Amino acid sequence: MANQKDLLRTEEKLTATSVHLQLIEIKSRNMTDIRNALSQYCRTFRPPRKIICDHEAAFTSIQFQEFLSNFGTVIEFASSSESNGQIEKTHSTIIELFNTNKHKFNDSPSSEIVQIVNSLYNDTVHTVTTFTPNEIIFNPGYTTNPAEMTENANKIFQEVTKRLQEAAKRMEKNNETKENPPVVNEGEDVYIKKNTRKN
Repeated sequence: MANQKDLLRTEEKLTATSVHLQLIEIKSRNMTDIRNALSQYCRTFRPPRKIICDHEAAFTSIQFQEFLSNFGTVIEFASSSESNGQIEKTHSTIIELFNTNKHKFNDSPSSEIVQIVNSLYNDTVHTVTTFTPNEIIFNPGYTTNPAEMTENANKIFQEVTKRLQEAAKRMEKNNETKENPPVVNEGEDVYIKKNTRKN
């Protein structure tokens, strides 16, 4: 029989692998507005264990660090846009979804369209996990039995973890191939593919 702790542990694991997106408007870069946005997130979801962000002055402030410590949240600063790659990729996906869908909602303000786009994103199958973020987070097993809910969530978590690990191995192998160009010995013939432009 699953208890509440089992469910929370399972929820934590699923949240970490879900790629679930929550877009919240931050009115300005001041500490109060950033804190309000984060509080809004925490009213819907549990406080995050870790936040990755850039070196924006508000994020590096002592007040913000203290605010996060009240939640037990650790802040990690991205060293470059590359290490912040997941955020950059999400930004470009959101912009693309916004641009391809805004014509359907001509009478709606941009802030409303962004929330529609947020829903579309969370209902889109992720190419690596093969689940939508909503399926991973909300685990639609259509059961009220806590033991079945935990079992369904664990199945999803195991499948998603397996797929993410496979993708990481493929990426690692691909990076090794790029980093280690083929060795050419002296006297060997080398053939170079020539791209010709078609007019």
